[in-house]
Amino acid sequence: MNNWEKVKLGSILTESKIEAIDSDKDSRIRVLLNTRGIIKRPLKKETKDATKYFKRSAGQFIYGKQNLHKGAFGIIPRELDGFTSSSDLPAFDIDKSCLPEWLDYFLKQGCFYLSLIDIAKGAATKRIQPKALFEIELPLPNSIKEQQRLVKSFKNKESYIELLDGEIQTQKQLITQLKQAILQDAVQGKLTQEWREQNPITEPANELLERIKAQKEQLIKDKKIKKEKTLPPITEEQIPFKIPENWSWVRLLGLCSKTGSGSTPKGGKSAYIESGIKFIRSQNVYNDGLRTKDIAYISNKLHEKMKGTKVESEDLLLNITGGSIGRCCIVPSNFDTGNINQHVAIIRSIDKNLSYFLHKIICSSYFQKTIIEVQTGAGREGLPKNKMDEILIPLPPETERKIVVDKVDNLMQICDSLELEISQNEQHANKLIQAVLKEAFQN
Repeated sequence: MNNWEKVKLGSILTESKIEAIDSDKDSRIRVLLNTRGIIKRPLKKETKDATKYFKRSAGQFIYGKQNLHKGAFGIIPRELDGFTSSSDLPAFDIDKSCLPEWLDYFLKQGCFYLSLIDIAKGAATKRIQPKALFEIELPLPNSIKEQQRLVKSFKNKESYIELLDGEIQTQKQLITQLKQAILQDAVQGKLTQEWREQNPITEPANELLERIKAQKEQLIKDKKIKKEKTLPPITEEQIPFKIPENWSWVRLLGLCSKTGSGSTPKGGKSAYIESGIKFIRSQNVYNDGLRTKDIAYISNKLHEKMKGTKVESEDLLLNITGGSIGRCCIVPSNFDTGNINQHVAIIRSIDKNLSYFLHKIICSSYFQKTIIEVQTGAGREGLPKNKMDEILIPLPPETERKIVVDKVDNLMQICDSLELEISQNEQHANKLIQAVLKEAFQN
């Protein structure tokens, strides 16, 4: 760095203020966050003459005043030459003494841009004005050839890291596919085939079903649960795949003492309070468990009014609408009480031990595909109770059911360990180019 000097950005940047005449709304620029570049903004409705636009040129530096510290900056590519942006996305001509890519890499190095939050000003909305940007000092090699050499080196390393990232993404997809294969093998009895060969004499699942039926009838007799509608018989044509001989097909409701969705409290969000009874929404339900970080709360009085939506420990909660449809969790065994909204359904097994097996079934590709097939609504986005109740469940004998759960859990732990390793590699790859750039600019 003996032939490098530090220059203020104001000495190499000149703001471009060429007003666009008859600006076309289909030629707007968007600056993406997290240093993801500059793209054409999707076409959207505009109020005529409400905003002044300025013509931008390829090779100019552009940034978002509100989001520079979030990585909203870059060099305008050739394909966006002549496009426009408002003054909230100012653009700058760069002096010939500095390669545009050099400035771009400088702001990326070590996530330097994150520190620029300190120069943002404003009361309601903080912005980084050009005047503040101009005070930043840039290490600048005197020779353009030296800049070109270093930029070429950076690009080569970026290409390598992109390949590495592509491999990591492939590995993540493979792990996801492996998890689904494990669940599907569990659902079809393939996972425990060897166990059955070693344990040929077991009570068949139909005897377990008879006990469950008797338990359910007793609960109805004792008025602990309501009598449900009679489920239609299972026909040969409805069976989706072959299962072991001592397994049985049963409709979901046949294994449950309760199924059904929750409801929205009167007053909607205004009914939420700072603390009280947990009110579970779809954003709290994930396959790996119930997430309570951003959970809502309702009063005990409202909780009692909504008694039909009360949640118990070891219930299954299933998202039944929207983009998260199919996500399912088991309520922890130490859970006290709570309620659900209309986007979540309770699936309460007659035998709570069944919940852990049913969770594997629900997370399988078989069950998830079935949900998609039976959805209703304008956008096919809802799973009604009657359709959910009738979904076919492959049920193993009680002893084998426990083996299935244990085998799936053990294999999923191995997958989780692999996922963690891949995630660490991904973080390392993301930091690698930052470290390379930081070393170059600070040495």
